[in-house]
Amino acid sequence: MNRCYSEDLHLYLTMKSSGLKTNPVTGASVLPILAELRLKKEVAVGNSLIDLYCKCGILDLGVKAFNEVREKNIVTYKTIITAYGDHGYREQAFSFFDQMKEAIIHPDTITFTALISACRHSGLIERGSFIYNSVIIDYKIKQVAKHFSCMVDLVGRAGHIDDACNFIRRLPVEPKLDVLGSLLGSCKVHKQEELSELVGRHILQKNERDSGHYILLSNILASFGRWEDAQKIRTAIHKQGLKKKPGKSWIEVGSCFHLFHARDITLAEFDNIQMMMETLNIEMKNDGCAMDSSFFYDLVDGDDDGANSFLYRSL
Repeated sequence: MNRCYSEDLHLYLTMKSSGLKTNPVTGASVLPILAELRLKKEVAVGNSLIDLYCKCGILDLGVKAFNEVREKNIVTYKTIITAYGDHGYREQAFSFFDQMKEAIIHPDTITFTALISACRHSGLIERGSFIYNSVIIDYKIKQVAKHFSCMVDLVGRAGHIDDACNFIRRLPVEPKLDVLGSLLGSCKVHKQEELSELVGRHILQKNERDSGHYILLSNILASFGRWEDAQKIRTAIHKQGLKKKPGKSWIEVGSCFHLFHARDITLAEFDNIQMMMETLNIEMKNDGCAMDSSFFYDLVDGDDDGANSFLYRSL
């Protein structure tokens, strides 16, 4: 195959530097270019290659690229730690952290965010608390809002709502929206109606432009049957001109990438996908499983058409 890989790589870098957004398809396409040019042993390009592989879900190749970087730096380690933490492989994430310490490379705030997040995905409260405390005690690093929100999410989602609230009360600074949003998410999981309303009022007072927390609050109110209050949140969302960004995902089948957006009916295979979703829903019900319909109320668009519509909107 006769290709000019240097020109391809130059085009990709030009796209990135010009501010154009790339997607997983673009990222996956540039991987063989980097491999062909054999640049992955250079630390800067090697770090980028690790990041690309891991974000595409190809962790084994991410590790291979990691091992081939000759002089690893803090970016090398925190990239692989973040990737494994995000994918739920906590032990591997901590193993790379141990390697980082052995290499006498000082971790930064992002490294600790990744480690606490890895504990959050696994519900490891004690281990997450140990890491959180070591940030300031062992490494003299100033804790940041992301550390706070990760800890609230870790403790709250494990069901320790009171401990999460006490954690927020002891914070040295006023809790930012992400911290309150983490607590609100825990309230949703554990059906804490009164606390949800209290946290929701604090979020509304901040008058933020992010619609996500408003939508979460409105859905929680709807789940308790408080349709009038949920409608008020919906009205506030429209008055402020806030819009919910549609969810999207992608999947690789063979050598082709398929992108999906919520409510997108233009897909060539839409009818077949919808039929399969309905079939799976029937099989779930036959096995005694059912989706939690308490959160199907779509307050942005004003629909309340139940699980069947949820299947449609999820595509």
